[in-house]
Parts: sequence; C-alpha cells; structure tokens
Amino acid sequence: MIAGYGSAAGGEEYSNTTVTVSVNGTRVGVVLHRVDCVSLERYDPDGNPGIFRNNTAGNPRSWCPGGLIPSRYFPTGGIAGGDVTVTIGIGCRVPYVGDSGYRTSVSRLER
Repeated sequence: MIAGYGSAAGGEEYSNTTVTVSVNGTRVGVVLHRVDCVSLERYDPDGNPGIFRNNTAGNPRSWCPGGLIPSRYFPTGGIAGGDVTVTIGIGCRVPYVGDSGYRTSVSRLER
C-alpha cells in the first residue's frame, strides 16, 4: 500500500492512523502510523526542527522527512485459484479535508 496523505491543515499526514489489511474477511495485518522523527532533526537543511518533534503526541506524522519508509508484508495463506477479496481499512474519521487529498494505491506483490 502506498499512501500519500495530504499536508494541508487537518490532513492525514498529521494523524496517528491505523491501517488494517484483511483478506476474505480475515485480518492479516495492521500498520500503525505513529512515527517518531526526532532522530532525523539534525539532517534538516532548513533548520525547522518543529516538524521532527512531538510526532507521537501533538504533531503526529505517518512518515518522516528524510526517513526510510519500511515495506510491510502480510502472509495471506493459500489464496491461489479462487476469488479473493482484499480490504484496506484506514482508521480516520474524515479521510479528506480541504486540499489534503491524495490518491492511495495498493499493490499485491508475491514474495
């Protein structure tokens, strides 16, 4: 899943969001977007440490500027040869606020 959450006020970029992945109605994975960016503050060329601090409380983020975004894999069991329903649940009350909407894409990759 590639999620580009918007940065405008109230956008999902600044939310502690829980994303769930289900296959055929069974939850196979959970991704918590509660990232602490303080360790990357020293690399900020603009000297704007505010975007790197308090990310798990008052300034939540789903990613860190300059930080790696880990790939996540969830085992789906034996799903070959049948109908498969994959559901992505993004745990936010208001998914789009003003200009904070980006498209989100999901890719199924075999590992």
